[in-house]
Order: sequence, then structure tokens, then C-alpha cells
Amino acid sequence: ILKQSELSDRNPFLSILIPVFNDEPYLNQCLESVLTQDEENFEVILVDDGSTDGSGRIEEHYASLDNRMTIIRHDTNKGSLLARKTAIQAASGEYCIFLDADDYLPDTHVVRTILNLCRSHKEDIIQFNFDVVMANSTEKDFLLGWFKPYAHRLTGPGKILNNCFVEHKYAWNLCGKCYRTSVCKQAMKYVEEVYCIMGEDAYCYF
Repeated sequence: ILKQSELSDRNPFLSILIPVFNDEPYLNQCLESVLTQDEENFEVILVDDGSTDGSGRIEEHYASLDNRMTIIRHDTNKGSLLARKTAIQAASGEYCIFLDADDYLPDTHVVRTILNLCRSHKEDIIQFNFDVVMANSTEKDFLLGWFKPYAHRLTGPGKILNNCFVEHKYAWNLCGKCYRTSVCKQAMKYVEEVYCIMGEDAYCYF
């Protein structure tokens, strides 16, 4: 089921991809942080993966306020792997980012910063830093230590895979990175139609 608002005739530079499944407590903050960005050249693809709480009402509210938002609904819960695959298939931006519904952009300049970096560097993947909230200090230190960006340039699939999956110099999480959308669309052709909510980041990134 697809509900698409009236989009402008310009092609967005960035697609913000948000899978949603029963995320009512967090979704307002997530969408507020996206739609209050000071850069306008982006679209938002919401994939509601069969939510049974009030997430749908929140999605409809924000879609009514901003015509850059598209809502795609799965009739049943298919898992975050396939929700992200659906989002990628619908994306029309030159670049894309994954944003989980319980995450948010920390200030109004995030999208502008991302677009400036993409335009100036023209890489296929750019990794960013982020912070961890709502966790105790031990959990936060662990997560930040695992998620921290790898501040180097990598060229070629061999170096990328070795540094990520063999030497573990940076993490394979999907969030916190910006991707050339055409690369993601090509990769998602190899993602099987299976229910998966654990390890899907590693699978997709590989």
C-alpha cells in the first residue's frame, strides 16, 4: 500500500529512509528532526512495516504537513531487512541515508552538511559520527567504541571488506553513513526476501 504526497518536479539530492515498526514513542522526535532541516533538497521515504500502534497516525500527520514525505505500508510485518529494501527501491535521490525511527538528527544543519560533503567528495559511501542517548555509561562507551567512524579513505571492494569485516577497523552498521543510491539499489538485488531483524545491517552492508 503506497501513499505518496504530491512531490515537486525537482529530483531530490538526498533520500532519507526510515523503517517504522511500532515506534510511536520515538517517531515524533525523529520526524521533527528531519522536517525542520534548513536544507530542502531531500525526500523522506517512510516504510511502515505493519505497525499496530499509533505510528500510522503520526506518519499521516507529518505527511500532511510536508509534501516531501512518502509513506509505504507493508500489510504485514516483514522485518527491518525487507523494510529497508522497500525503501531503497522507492528512493529517487542521488544519495541516501538510513535513519531508524528511534533515532533523530541532532541539529538543523545535518542534511546540509551531508549534501556539501557528497558534492565535494563524490564518494560512494561517507561515514559520520553520532552519539548514543538513553543508555547507561557502560553501554554508551561500548556502542561508541564499536560505532566510531573510520577516518580514512578506502578504495576498492577488497580494502573496504577487509577493513570492515576482517580487521574490524570500522563497523558495518547502516545508520551513520551516506550512500550513493545507485550502489544501494544494485546491492539490494542480491538481498533475499526473508524475514530478518538481527544482523541485517551486516548482511546489507556486505
